[in-house]
Amino acid sequence: MFIQLWNKYLPVIKILLKRSAGTEQTLSMNKTDFERAAGGKKLKHSFKIYIRDCKLENAPKQSQLVKQFHTALIEDEITKQLLKHQDYQFILNNNFQLLIRNCNTVPVKNEPKPLDQETINSEANAAEHDTVS
Repeated sequence: MFIQLWNKYLPVIKILLKRSAGTEQTLSMNKTDFERAAGGKKLKHSFKIYIRDCKLENAPKQSQLVKQFHTALIEDEITKQLLKHQDYQFILNNNFQLLIRNCNTVPVKNEPKPLDQETINSEANAAEHDTVS
C-alpha cells in the first residue's frame, strides 16, 4: 500500500538523513501520492516517530503508513546503517512535509530549506542513474 510511496522518496530521504547531522531537514511531498497509496480511504497522514537502533521507540501500535515507512528505511542497507548509529525523529505533518531530525547532534539555528517536487525528482533520477551505471 504505502511501501511504493516510501520507496519513491527513499533516495531523497537518504540524502536528507546524511544532511540532518548539521541541521533538521524537511522534505515536501506530493499529497496525491498519499491519496493514491491509501486507495481512496480516509486515513490520518501525519505521524511523529522516534527511531533508535533501527527500532521504533514510541510506537507499539502504528498505522500502515508508519510501519511501511519503517520497513522501507530498514530494508535499504545505507539507511539501515545510518539508523543503527544515530537516533532520528521523523515528523510528517498535515502539509505532507517530512521533518527529519538527527537526535545525536546539536541543532543549528538556521531554518531548514524544504525540497520542492522538482528537486526531489531530479535527485531521485540521479540516484537511479548511479545505481544503473
